[in-house]
Amino acid sequence: MLLLWRILAANQRLQLSKALFVPCDSHGLQLLIKDVLGIPYYKVIQSQIMLVINTFRRSPLQLSILCEKQKACYGKTSALVLAVITRWVTQARAIESIYKNKKAFKAYVLDDRTQLDHKVSQLLCSRDF
Repeated sequence: MLLLWRILAANQRLQLSKALFVPCDSHGLQLLIKDVLGIPYYKVIQSQIMLVINTFRRSPLQLSILCEKQKACYGKTSALVLAVITRWVTQARAIESIYKNKKAFKAYVLDDRTQLDHKVSQLLCSRDF
């Protein structure tokens, strides 16, 4: 564990040279994830994921349409996980919940009943997202 801390702290490419590593795996991992999410590339991705999840949380009608698409694609519904900044596991689960619903999002965008903000619609249609 100490060797891993030294390697991560010394690696300038990961932009973690100023990261504080503490002898608690759980806390150290939380701090590492926080630093990774601070890197501009990942920060943009995380903010896009949160935008999509929060949009569906605020619109029960649009969420119900997405649930229909989930049932059609996967035979069941699954929750979009909202990330909590102090819990790294929720950050990973939020990303996973978006990724697992990729087919349902594609079907959702093609439905005539969808009424999303233009930015969110573009995100869901984006190949990069």
